[in-house]
Amino acid sequence: MRVLVFLAPVALALSIHAYSLPAFGGCTASNPVVRPGIITIGCGDGGVYLNVRRWSSWTSKAAAGKGFVYVNRCTPDCAAGNFNTYRMKLRVSRPRRCSNGRVEFTRLVYRTIPPKNIALFSLATAKSPWGHYSFDLVKCP
Repeated sequence: MRVLVFLAPVALALSIHAYSLPAFGGCTASNPVVRPGIITIGCGDGGVYLNVRRWSSWTSKAAAGKGFVYVNRCTPDCAAGNFNTYRMKLRVSRPRRCSNGRVEFTRLVYRTIPPKNIALFSLATAKSPWGHYSFDLVKCP
């Protein structure tokens, strides 16, 4: 029982700190979170999304992470398409206070990272056609 008494203030402090950091929602702007694992970019059909494996930083100004970007090739068509996968690094920034009172990052930039041993890959698979992508993704509610 004593452990719970001592941990309760720590848990409360951690939850207050997490809520004070800017969140990011991407296409799911109605439910922004701190350090999301999946970020959908292809908002209409989910044809492009990021799988963030590791956030190296998350501050009140910006956040940086690494993972993979998945791009639907739409072959034979988009509904039955297959995804190409590329390593990427990303940064979210431009915090803004939204009408819901929450501070959210409103800009996302990602860059694909070439494979470590590029000799094993063809040029088509080594570089994403969307090698650098920058946009204002979130409109505050």
